[in-house]
Amino acid sequence: DNYYWASLDHCQLQAKITNSGTIAVVHNPVLNPFSNYATDVNVDIGNINYFKVDWTNGFPDQTNCSNTNGCSSTPDGNECLCDVSIVDTVVFDGAPASATDITSQLKIGGVDVEAAVGYSILHSTSEYIVYQKDNNSYNKDTVFKVLNHFGEQAFFKNMVSQVNIG
Repeated sequence: DNYYWASLDHCQLQAKITNSGTIAVVHNPVLNPFSNYATDVNVDIGNINYFKVDWTNGFPDQTNCSNTNGCSSTPDGNECLCDVSIVDTVVFDGAPASATDITSQLKIGGVDVEAAVGYSILHSTSEYIVYQKDNNSYNKDTVFKVLNHFGEQAFFKNMVSQVNIG
């Protein structure tokens, strides 16, 4: 099978939300009507790959779906389909106090800086090492290397992604 990526200008990212608050990612691309391309089943409206999310202000379900801006019921009427936008924010603008601060606030995996090109050590403690790509500041490219509770290396990106519904 061949797969093709649509640009963000031509693909709407959506979340299909169940009444229990789990979601499945849905891509809604603008397809060329003169081609036989289709959206992959792993990200089309029939996607059943649900996962849990940490909701901060509740979530739209069948009782309030039509009242939520950017949301509508799915064709089968069992779930809520909502447009989403993503906002990425830097978490640390300086050296964290501890590895616990890093692991409690960062949840996005970072690149293995020892295998990647262009990263150098920005800061180091007995608990963690901070790597930066191409400059000497804390930003979204900053990667923290810590040892997890099994003594294995773990890499975290200095970023939190907030997904907004509607």
